[in-house]
Amino acid sequence: MERALLGGAMDYLVKPFGRSRFQEALGRYRAFRALRGKKEVSQADLDRLLARGRGPKGLDPLTQDRVLGLFRHRAFLTVEEVAASLGLSRVTAWRYLEGLRRQGLLQAEQVHGSAGRPSRRYRLVDPDA
Repeated sequence: MERALLGGAMDYLVKPFGRSRFQEALGRYRAFRALRGKKEVSQADLDRLLARGRGPKGLDPLTQDRVLGLFRHRAFLTVEEVAASLGLSRVTAWRYLEGLRRQGLLQAEQVHGSAGRPSRRYRLVDPDA
């Protein structure tokens, strides 16, 4: 294991590993890939990449997995759709979506409707983008 990490491996998973640990490893890899295209790297970028095992404060890893699981069936989801699907309040769904966005797992974009404020819809980050 030490040789793999010293040789440049991003992470090391020992079987059996849980889904949340696998998602954490993927998130770190996505954050690493996102840094490759940047001309300037911020402290927040590095913290996100190197923060192993520390999810956002107040967010349950099991609920995070449930939120991420919704994206297997839909390319884009709004806060309202996540809240309704998982039986969460709108504010709670928003906290999880924004937490996953800050971790580099989700991407948000503005959607302008016919009337009222614009809303956001979220999708999984493409690690090859």
